[in-house]
Amino acid sequence: MDQRAIVCLFVLALRCALATADDQCARLSLLDGRQLVGRVIEDTLTGVTLEVWIGEFRSEVRYPRSQIADLKVVPCDELQADESENVPAADAGSPTAAAGAGPVVRYMLIPIKGTIGFFPDEPEDECVTGEGLHNALQRAKKAGVRHVVFYIDSPGGYSKDADDIVRVLREFQEDLTLIAVVRKSMSAAMWVTFGVSHIFVLPAASSGAALEYSQDPRTGSAAVDQKLLAATGAGLASWAESHGHNGAIARAMVDPSAELWATEGTRGTVLSEHRKNETSILIDGPDTVVALTAHEMLRYGVAKRIDSITNLGGHFEAPRWEQWGNYGEREMFNVSNALAKGERRAVAEYESLEQRLLRAVDGIGSMLRSAVGSARDAEPSAPYSYENVWTGSGRYQFTAAGRNQWRNDNQRAIQAWKEVANLVGHVAELLKEAERAVAHKPHSEYERVVASHRVRTNRLDEFAEQLRLIRPQLEHELRNANGRIDTLRGQLDRIGP
Repeated sequence: MDQRAIVCLFVLALRCALATADDQCARLSLLDGRQLVGRVIEDTLTGVTLEVWIGEFRSEVRYPRSQIADLKVVPCDELQADESENVPAADAGSPTAAAGAGPVVRYMLIPIKGTIGFFPDEPEDECVTGEGLHNALQRAKKAGVRHVVFYIDSPGGYSKDADDIVRVLREFQEDLTLIAVVRKSMSAAMWVTFGVSHIFVLPAASSGAALEYSQDPRTGSAAVDQKLLAATGAGLASWAESHGHNGAIARAMVDPSAELWATEGTRGTVLSEHRKNETSILIDGPDTVVALTAHEMLRYGVAKRIDSITNLGGHFEAPRWEQWGNYGEREMFNVSNALAKGERRAVAEYESLEQRLLRAVDGIGSMLRSAVGSARDAEPSAPYSYENVWTGSGRYQFTAAGRNQWRNDNQRAIQAWKEVANLVGHVAELLKEAERAVAHKPHSEYERVVASHRVRTNRLDEFAEQLRLIRPQLEHELRNANGRIDTLRGQLDRIGP
């Protein structure tokens, strides 16, 4: 009998010794499709702990109820009858299972890809929103996934949207281990990078240059801009320091007036805002902002090197390090997609209104003249046949045929004047709709949505102003049309049936 057979018999004997007659085992189906088989150690309202065997290794794993799709409890001897059933289906052939023992440590991957904030003209999967981030982190927390990896590949975005993301990170930083893997982290994305305790960089990564300009460019004031940059730089420095990072580097990435000095020490290069001694080297002067390469981030201790997210487990004592589905990406996309759909719907509504206003502005004059002319032409004026009977009031009576013809012409004229009134009313309602759209301010946290709305409403207001200029003429034509309708109806009442 070879050595492997002896080991297998020993493992089987050990399992039998551990599983007494009273033991219960379970087949566990998880929501992500994996299946586990093992002895039930603990079964509570919040989760289930199993003893499982991976090849020749014993391990204990616990899953919260929120991750479990189905749980079937059976006697352990039924499971031992089939040795292959005692290996988790999803782990049996995985490289991590073969590489080491211990429970699987799962992480949620959240892409911080594209712009920070919602940009209507960007793809839905390249917009980073605070709402999407909140939903993703909330899902990880509820599922018991304690590690979250941010894959950062972003040129930045609006500082206001970065503020929203900072609030989300504050909410979850005590409950989750937040990790940043940086490909590119510029401008507003630095708030995400410095908002975690563990920063890793991929080869050819870059970060920094978080320059922010005055929120009101109309001021044109360098002093105003500098105060804003100094305040933002101080905020980013404080945020970085609260997560164990060098605040001087963070400040230099925002504030052009800040200096960054490098001093070689016994423990490597130290970066500071002030020159420490004559050997200190100026890295960034008072007129620029810092942007670091991957090599510089490693050299100055900003981050650690990593070649792949799948290799992060070694840094967190997790040899079996696995991504938990694509829930992070899905939550981020769902919010951006909903915003994009709403924005497309708003754009379609504005374009429709704009086209109607354009047609009204271009055609109201000619349409109104045509409608008024048709109404006047429709009024009774043709010769009608009369009975040769003097009524005593200076008029001859209509014949029956003449009366019917006059009445029909009179009713056609009333309808024609109604069309004039309807045309004026339609333009008036169109003007009101445009004024409501211009006055409406969207309740959005995303500045690009508000900015796009402002551009569209400015165009609407230009068309609406042209209609306002002819409003007196429209009101005059409406009074005239209503007056003619009253006159013609009075004639109908006098002539009788």
